[in-house]
Amino acid sequence: IVLGNSGGGFPKLKMLARLGFGGAQGPGNQMISWIHIEDFQRVVEWMINGRQNGTYNIVSPSPVRNDAFMKSLSKTIGTPVRIPIPTILLQIGAPIIRTETELVLKSRFVVPKKLIEEGFEFKYPQLEGAIESLCGTTSPIAMSHQSL
Repeated sequence: IVLGNSGGGFPKLKMLARLGFGGAQGPGNQMISWIHIEDFQRVVEWMINGRQNGTYNIVSPSPVRNDAFMKSLSKTIGTPVRIPIPTILLQIGAPIIRTETELVLKSRFVVPKKLIEEGFEFKYPQLEGAIESLCGTTSPIAMSHQSL
């Protein structure tokens, strides 16, 4: 999942969290491999300029569980209520918000092994810093995590 404010899944997840539905989606234990839009753009530029070849996983080095993702999002936007959304409600609601349940229910544990081995440095390696930058609430703690 590419995290950005201009489309895709992140604005929809942010909307759900703002409405109080920032709890686990489905079972909540499914893994999410994600990347901040800025890091995605940087990886593509790095690959073009460096003439890298082969297959790369363009994701952050820190996949997280769905429930942890939603908890971090809810905390960042300041929504204290975190109502979970059962699978059946996701299946009913997905067509309404024009998305697919697979995006939140399918587990993906992908890491950028080749990017790391070749020395790419992520600006947003941790979820908290990525979410805070997209929500405009970057804290000193998140900034220190970003440099890890």
